Amino acid sequence: MAFEGIRNRLALCGLALMVGLAGQTTQADAAVSSSSAKGKATAVHKTDNHLLIPLPADEVVGRQDVDYTCSLDEKKAGDDVRSLRTSLPAGRFTVTYLSADIMALAVLPVDGRVMVFANVVAGDGAKYVGDRYSWWAKGDQVTFAREDKGGVSFTCHVVPAVGKTVDH
Repeated sequence: MAFEGIRNRLALCGLALMVGLAGQTTQADAAVSSSSAKGKATAVHKTDNHLLIPLPADEVVGRQDVDYTCSLDEKKAGDDVRSLRTSLPAGRFTVTYLSADIMALAVLPVDGRVMVFANVVAGDGAKYVGDRYSWWAKGDQVTFAREDKGGVSFTCHVVPAVGKTVDH
């Protein structure tokens, strides 16, 4: 699935972290906001889709964009792994890592859309989970997996950028 023409737009907006897509239409074409008066989630129409995360006034937000490529041995990979491989872009793609205090997120293109993965406890490296997928970074290597299908995973590698180091 191609992820061409879609760019992740990440910006700081006052005291909120904003993650979204410029000009990208989603199936619902709506964002969900919290209604403080009644405590219920309400659908709100937006022209640009964004996820707003309120932060304390003194919070510092870190951001790192890292390019990756993924490949697998077609002869050795099973059908489930080959199918999972189509969930990420075929060529080079960018993952954005965001951090604020104890919160860490990874924003990456999965199944032709932008997904936000949250950091979870891992024995080694930095593991992020979103929906049924996991993105587990260890050094210059990442394992992308389906959490609901044990053993279905493949590896991606950092595309080295001149003069930059990677810190997930």
